[in-house]
Amino acid sequence: MVPQGETNWSFRAQYPDVLARGRANTLTGTLQYAGTAPTISAATFALYRPDGVEVTGCTLSLASNVATVTVPALSLPTTLPLGEGYQEVWGFTISGVAYSYQRPAALARYQLVPAIHQTDISNRQPALARNLGANVTIQTYMDLAWEQVVRRILTSGHLPYLIRTPDALRECHVLLTLALAYEAMAGGSSNAAYMEMAGSFRKQWESAWASVSWQGDYDHDGKVDEPGQRQASGARTLHSWGSVGATWGGGRF
Repeated sequence: MVPQGETNWSFRAQYPDVLARGRANTLTGTLQYAGTAPTISAATFALYRPDGVEVTGCTLSLASNVATVTVPALSLPTTLPLGEGYQEVWGFTISGVAYSYQRPAALARYQLVPAIHQTDISNRQPALARNLGANVTIQTYMDLAWEQVVRRILTSGHLPYLIRTPDALRECHVLLTLALAYEAMAGGSSNAAYMEMAGSFRKQWESAWASVSWQGDYDHDGKVDEPGQRQASGARTLHSWGSVGATWGGGRF
C-alpha cells in the first residue's frame, strides 16, 4: 500500500515468472492507473536467488514506458538451484519519485505452455470468431483462459512448471476459453443463447478441472517421476518438489 495522496500504480503480475534454465529469458515491467501508464524517466531491475545473492548479467531497456529485461543464459547456470524463491525487484522513477515493486520468480528446466491452437477453438465453435466481431480475437480469450488455468493450478497447491504432460490441460483450456468468450458476448448482447452457452461451458470447465490429472517431475531431473501413474489436481500444499498430500493413481506420496 502507498500513502494516501500518492497514485496507487498497479504493477502487472499475472503469476510468478518462470525462468527457463539454458536460454535467455525476457521479462517486462509495466505500471498503470485507471488504464493509463505513467511517464517513467528511469528504471532499474535486480534478480535475487533464494539465498539472497543477486543474479548478475541482466540488462534493461526502457521504451514507451515499458521496462524490458533480458536475463541471459549465462546468468542461469546449472549450479543455480531449481525451484521457487527467486525474487525480481523493479524500480521506476515517476515525476522524480522512486517506486519499488517485487515479483516472485522460479527457475525451471521447462516452462508449462498451452497445448491448444486457435483452430481447436474454432473447430469446436465455428461461428465464434464472427460473433466476437473485428475488435476482439479468439486469442484474447485463449490468453485470458490460460492465465486463469495457471492461477487455478497454483491455488490448488501445484507448481505449473513441474507438469510434464501439458496436453492434460487441453480440454480445460478449450472449455474455459469458450466460457469466457461467451460470457463477454452475453454482457454486450440481448441474445439469451450467449448466456446459456456461457453457463454450459463454465460447468464443463469446472467438471474437466475436477477430473484432470497429469504426470510431473518433482525431483527436477528432467524426467517423468512415475511413468505409470498420474497426479490428480486436488492437492493443497505447495513445495518446490511438488505437492504434499497430492493424490496419485496408486495412492499418496
